[in-house]
Amino acid sequence: MAQTLHSIHHQGDQSPRYDHTPGGAIACGAVVDLGDIVGLCTSPEGIAANTLGSLATRGIFKMRKLASDAVAYTVIGKEVWWDTVNFKVVPATAANCIRLGIIAEPALSTDDNLKVDINRLPTQAVVPTTTT
Repeated sequence: MAQTLHSIHHQGDQSPRYDHTPGGAIACGAVVDLGDIVGLCTSPEGIAANTLGSLATRGIFKMRKLASDAVAYTVIGKEVWWDTVNFKVVPATAANCIRLGIIAEPALSTDDNLKVDINRLPTQAVVPTTTT
């Protein structure tokens, strides 16, 4: 199954990018393991094999999860991982998983997507405040 990028919710004015020349083509929305961090291909046409491209390394993205997994992601700032075989967000690390980031906005178990702040650590979570 191909991964597609659902949407970009916030990247900021000067979003960190990582220059990358892949050995094989990378589709838009693909999560790329860069070692200690992940990169996300945001170019609509993707990146061709052996061609210099750019990956997003920060920002909040709507990522795929499965409602059929019946997992609720309710704690903002909790770590999540990317299942590199099934192309989805999972709540805990396991075989074939890479650290993706933290939950940016809660999602119900019935939701098919989750907003994730990629590469952000739990200690860096920004929790919205309310004013009275």
